[in-house]
Amino acid sequence: MASTQSAKGSEPSAEPLTPEEREHLDLAGVLVSNVFAAPGSNAYRIAVTRQVSGSKGQALLLSMSVPTERIRLAMLPAVPAGWTVAVGDREGNYVARSKLHGQVTGKPGLPEYLAKVVGRSGTFRSRNFEGTTLLAGYYRSPYSDWFYTANVPLSDVQAPLWWSLAQIGATGLTALLISLTLGYVVGKTFT
Repeated sequence: MASTQSAKGSEPSAEPLTPEEREHLDLAGVLVSNVFAAPGSNAYRIAVTRQVSGSKGQALLLSMSVPTERIRLAMLPAVPAGWTVAVGDREGNYVARSKLHGQVTGKPGLPEYLAKVVGRSGTFRSRNFEGTTLLAGYYRSPYSDWFYTANVPLSDVQAPLWWSLAQIGATGLTALLISLTLGYVVGKTFT
């Protein structure tokens, strides 16, 4: 095992894989970690590990870690204005978030929100930690078991509907008033 974070010649620190992680690595060929605090700093990272063969055929693990900020920067161009997009790991901790990333990365999501993220994908309504009611959609990756959420304020989603209903109502009311007026005028000429 070699590490770019260890001094040359020193033994790198390695945490053994859990049986679940080993099984996932054997099945998928790649293991994506949960978010973790980088050693010696307060930055958060994720690691991707792949099993490779050494020069003598021995099984080795090749692992690369990246700051969670890189995940956020990769997803930002696809986030519509006013929406909040987030990525959570298997344990429900924030990996990346389009807004307030630095304040939430590595921290657990709201329990009442996480309780609604069940199954492969779905939608639900929930309040965020700012108190705004959201329409949320999510997808859970079969590869990493991470989940990806897109959240939009419910008021933004409902505003076009209410505007359309108001326009239809106003048109109907206008038609009713015109009909009543015409009925009165025409009816008055017959009496």
